[in-house]
Amino acid sequence: MKTPIQVLRVIDPRVLDSPEFVDLFRRGYSESKFRIDADAARRCVRDEIAASDSKMLLFVARSSAHGLCGFAIAVRSGYPLMPVAQVPHFFADAPGARAALTRTGFDYLTSCGEKEVAIHNMTGATDQAHMRMFRKFADGNVEASLILYQLKVRQ
Repeated sequence: MKTPIQVLRVIDPRVLDSPEFVDLFRRGYSESKFRIDADAARRCVRDEIAASDSKMLLFVARSSAHGLCGFAIAVRSGYPLMPVAQVPHFFADAPGARAALTRTGFDYLTSCGEKEVAIHNMTGATDQAHMRMFRKFADGNVEASLILYQLKVRQ
């Protein structure tokens, strides 16, 4: 029997300091292609959610069998440098969590008037493989790429 996944939007930033959320963020950033400090990312999200004018959203997935089993960080459009909503980080490690997070997040963004969302591919997988994860919920196109340059110090 499949364990139902519940998705919640975090509105109380204080919960992000709980051991359960510390563990979730550490798991969620452990396989990121980029070297992101999970604790610093969690504190950043906590502080941003606490701001009254914040456009940042945090959705978490949980199930009775797995506890907290995924999260999606979304930022609504409206910042001068963000013409469309964005999902800078997405993580799910339980069956059904990815689909539940995607459905809830996309529905919420749509209800806020968003028409598009840019999802950052920080997995190391190809863009096409990454797009397959979300194709059930929306049509996607590769519109841009992120190129990481290793800077060299000049002598």
